[in-house]
Amino acid sequence: MLDRLRAFFASETEVSDALASIDLDAPTQRAALAKSTHLSEQWATLPSVEQSRIVRSVIEHVRVEDDKILLHLKPGALLSSLTGDAQKAQGGLEPESAPIELSITATLRRAGNGIRLVIGNGTTDGPDNRLVGLLREAFTTRETLLSSRDSSIDAMASRLGVARLHLTSLFRLSYLSPQIVRAILNGQQTADLTAARLMSLVKDLPHDWQEQRRHLGFTSA
Repeated sequence: MLDRLRAFFASETEVSDALASIDLDAPTQRAALAKSTHLSEQWATLPSVEQSRIVRSVIEHVRVEDDKILLHLKPGALLSSLTGDAQKAQGGLEPESAPIELSITATLRRAGNGIRLVIGNGTTDGPDNRLVGLLREAFTTRETLLSSRDSSIDAMASRLGVARLHLTSLFRLSYLSPQIVRAILNGQQTADLTAARLMSLVKDLPHDWQEQRRHLGFTSA
């Protein structure tokens, strides 16, 4: 959803079409398009609270269908977000236009014991917090082992009171290819790659990065 909204702000055509039914003068139109472009460029660095504020402000409602997700934007709120004081200078416009509709191709698929939302080419809608947490734990485990006085994984497991197999799996995970790590952090893994499944697959994890991608269901790069 956040990526689709960012893509909308980045598209002069979509923004222009969205504002077409609102009677804006030329300077305000240009200012709105410039603000939209700037917003798309800064989107990734915006604090999450600011992203959430914008989402709550401009999205009227979300409808999930069998093959797509529809985002309905509020024209008035969108205009306010992109023009600010310029909108007020034109008389505080309150357009009564129909909601602006953005579409995202998506399907629902079973993943383990649950159902997950699959966007576009089969990736999930945003990062999986459990997967991200698992990667964080894996890298912390490796750093701890390499920098501690423990002579082996066995010694570390004994000291921490955890299963050796668990530590071994985490240590192997810390050697995932950078592409896979980046994909997981960006929420671009396949829908069925849950934290539990990743841990079950890691015991046979290949050393070759391309083989890792095939092993974990990522497309070849």
